[in-house]
Amino acid sequence: MTAGDAAFYGAVSFLAGVAAAGWGINIYLCILVLFLFLSATIFLKKFNIAACSIISFLFLFGIFYYHLYNNVEESSRNIVFNKPISFSGIASQEPQLSEKFQRLELELLPPSAGTIVLLVSLSPEINYGDVINGEGVIEPPSGNGSEPIAFFPKIEISGHHQGFWLKEKLVDFKKSLISQFEKFLPSDSAALLGGLTFGWRGNFTQELKQQMSLSGTTHLVALSGYNITILVLAVAAVFGYFFSRRITF
Repeated sequence: MTAGDAAFYGAVSFLAGVAAAGWGINIYLCILVLFLFLSATIFLKKFNIAACSIISFLFLFGIFYYHLYNNVEESSRNIVFNKPISFSGIASQEPQLSEKFQRLELELLPPSAGTIVLLVSLSPEINYGDVINGEGVIEPPSGNGSEPIAFFPKIEISGHHQGFWLKEKLVDFKKSLISQFEKFLPSDSAALLGGLTFGWRGNFTQELKQQMSLSGTTHLVALSGYNITILVLAVAAVFGYFFSRRITF
């Protein structure tokens, strides 16, 4: 097994451990499977025992990391659940738009602490880095890996530009490109191009969503490695026309 193979399988093993913990698979069952795996490795002598041991350790470390992360996240929260309260926070991610509401993550400001999800109406329009004051009921997480959520609280925007400046500039640049799509293309075509390039679904009509669902093409507008590859190849082709391969890279 080469060093590259060991690194790849180690990374996959770590992610598998995180996934196993997220699915709630019994830790003792995981240890039993790893023990059988290592026993088979020693008996068959077809694999490097040291590499297999490290890969197994990374699997267990993935389980440990998942629970550690959740415990740290939970201990850092200071949120009153299931009671009408006032709260304020900063939009820590770009809101996700649908036809009927906005979904955004809010990093709470003192005296509260932690991250919550808000489902709010489409008006007012909220941007990354906005300061939001809200009144409503925050419900506790529904399970492991989920966030507390507030459904349609009363909100107002009390400030702007409180996020990371570079991320804010990139979000604005993305929105400006999407607005150009809308200016020169029909609405459905502009929405599709925005989905293909940026995973943006804010302008998708219900009819277009249904057509893509029936045709099995919804996955094309997910922000995936495939889409990123298309963008990278397109940019590389443009740069490669003018510059050397080193500068293009």
